[in-house]
Amino acid sequence: MDIQTDESEITGNGGKEEYAVAVDVGSTTVVSLLVALHMGKVLATCSGINPQTTYGADIISRIAFAVSDKHQATLLRDLLREEIGKQIAQLLRECSGCIPSRVRLVGNTVMHHLFAGYDVRPLSAAPFQSPLNDGYRYLPSELGWDLPDRCSVEFLPNISHFIGSDILAGIKACGMADSDEYVLLIDLGTNGEMVAGNRQKLWCTSTAAGPAFEGINISCGMRASDGAISGVEFEDGKFVVTTIGGDPPKRLVWKRTG
Repeated sequence: MDIQTDESEITGNGGKEEYAVAVDVGSTTVVSLLVALHMGKVLATCSGINPQTTYGADIISRIAFAVSDKHQATLLRDLLREEIGKQIAQLLRECSGCIPSRVRLVGNTVMHHLFAGYDVRPLSAAPFQSPLNDGYRYLPSELGWDLPDRCSVEFLPNISHFIGSDILAGIKACGMADSDEYVLLIDLGTNGEMVAGNRQKLWCTSTAAGPAFEGINISCGMRASDGAISGVEFEDGKFVVTTIGGDPPKRLVWKRTG
């Protein structure tokens, strides 16, 4: 799942001083933001690679790893919780004294299940439906997070099977459920999702877009990370390569033919 950032204003609640943490639990990347609710301002951001990728770069292989042994499913759960706990701790170090009153998490259906420790077996075979799509709440102490237990932690509910709470957050953020005009929302993430409609009705669908974002099972190319080639030009008789982040190109092999 991708985070879209822009310069849009966030409406503050205009009330007493209050802070919250928003977490985007992506299959590839996890992003956490500390928000001052009373000011409508993002104070700090922290991100990192989802540590579960060590045991499966794509969602399907991660599901296979989890269902093969219950201890492996527990490992994936604990790795994810630990990473988010570390990110929250980093946010609080950057903004000392800004203790959140709530933490809200969103993600695709598989991330939702793995974070909770739910059985992902129903998502591994047709009809790919799970009875466990509701939201759920935790005490920070249950997750091993260094936050007071008065802080409310909630993973928001999925819309349906393989249409997660991340797209639910997107619908809320762009206001399409309140729009008279028809709106199309596209989430270009590892689990690609689309929503179309207006206040009368919304239609949702999803597809596995993993290979395009994770570099899995493709014969040419790599993940769009630092060093990945983003452009090639031919100047003065030679190729000029540009990369993401300006790093030296990775996985670049020149082949002469003829």
